[in-house]
Amino acid sequence: NNLAIIFKKLGEDEKAINCYKKTIKLQPTHAVAHYNLGLPLEDLGEEMKAISCYEKAIEINPNYSDAYNNLGSCYKELGNFDTAINYYERAIKSKPKDLGFLYNLRELKKEVLNSNLANSVEKIINDNKCTNRNLAFGNFLLARHASKEKNYRKEIDYLVKGHKYYFEFKKTQFTRQLNYFLNVLPGISKSNDINTSNIINEQIKPIFIIGVPRCGSTLLEKIIASGSKPIPIGEETNLLHKFIMKKTKLPDFKSEDFKKMVLEKYKQKGLLQEKNDYVFTDKSLENFFYIGLIKQTFPNAKVINCKRNVSSSIMSIMRNNLVEVPWAHSIENIFKYFDIYHQTIFFFEKIYPSFIYHLDYEKLVTEPEQESKKLMEFCNLSWDKKC
Repeated sequence: NNLAIIFKKLGEDEKAINCYKKTIKLQPTHAVAHYNLGLPLEDLGEEMKAISCYEKAIEINPNYSDAYNNLGSCYKELGNFDTAINYYERAIKSKPKDLGFLYNLRELKKEVLNSNLANSVEKIINDNKCTNRNLAFGNFLLARHASKEKNYRKEIDYLVKGHKYYFEFKKTQFTRQLNYFLNVLPGISKSNDINTSNIINEQIKPIFIIGVPRCGSTLLEKIIASGSKPIPIGEETNLLHKFIMKKTKLPDFKSEDFKKMVLEKYKQKGLLQEKNDYVFTDKSLENFFYIGLIKQTFPNAKVINCKRNVSSSIMSIMRNNLVEVPWAHSIENIFKYFDIYHQTIFFFEKIYPSFIYHLDYEKLVTEPEQESKKLMEFCNLSWDKKC
C-alpha cells in the first residue's frame, strides 16, 4: 500500500494500481487500499471503476467520509449531479466540520450557503485548533457568500486568505513543484529544439490545446469534438508533463524507447484509433512548455493557444481553487506564471511561425459560428451546426 502511494506521487498510475491490487489480495478488508485504488483510476478517467472501489471501501467502513466525498466527485464528473449531491451530503453527515466537503456541496447546491451557514463556518475557522485545510475552505466559502452579497472587496480578502492557507496545507508538495514551474521548466522548455529527423509517426494528428487555466479551453475542446467527424477527447492527459517533470534535463527523444513509451501512453488512454484517422485532442494546458517537442515529434500536430482577457483569467483562477496547481495560490506567483507563458509563446512563435493558432475566447463567445468555422478549418475538420 505504501509503495503504491509513492508510485502515485511519481505519476506512475499503472504501477500504483498493481500495488493496490496486491494489497487487496493480501488483505481483502483493507478499506484504505480499496479507497486508494480508486484515486489513480479516477485520474485515468475510469470513473466507474473508481466508483466500485469507493463503494467497496464504504461497505467495509460505513463511516468512510473521504470515500463518500470522492463518490460525489466521480458522479459530478459524470454529470449525475443529484447523486453527487447525495454523496457530498453523506460525507458531511459522517464528518460535519469538514469544510472541504461543504465547499464541494456548495458548488452543486448553491442555496446551501446562507447567512446561518456562513456564521457556522466563521465559528469553525475561529477555533484555535482549526487546520490549514479547514481555514482554506472556510475562507473560500465565505468568499462565495460575500460575492452573493455583492461585497466584492470582502470576497477578494477572503480569497487571498483562502489561497494562503491552502498553500500552507500543501506546502511540502507545493514548494518543490513551484520551484519547478517557475524556475526549472522555463529553462528546459527552451531546449526543446530536437533534430527534425526524430518523428514518431506522421499518421498521428493530435490537436494540442494550450494556455493558462480558466481560459475557455474546455469549451474549445467540446467545439472541436462536435464536428461531423467524431474524435476522442483527451482532456488533461498531462502525458508529456509527467515524463519530463521527473527530470532536470530533457530525455533522449531520439531513442526508440521514448517514442514507444509516448505512443503506448496515448494508446492506453484510448486516444490512438485508426477509425478516427489518429486524430485526438490533448487539453493539457502546460503543453505550451513543450511546443518544440510537439513540433518535432508530431509533425502533423495542431497547436491552439486559447487566449482570454488576462484580468478575467486571473480573477477566475483566484475564485476557483485549482487544488493541484502550486502557483495558483498567490497573486505574485500567478503573475510570474503568466509572464513565463507569454514569453514562451513568443519564443516558439519566432522559431515556428504559423504553427500556433491563436483563438480569442471573447471573440469566440461573441461570434461563435464565424470563429468555430475558422477553428475547424485550422484543425482540418469538417464544421457542423453542433459546433
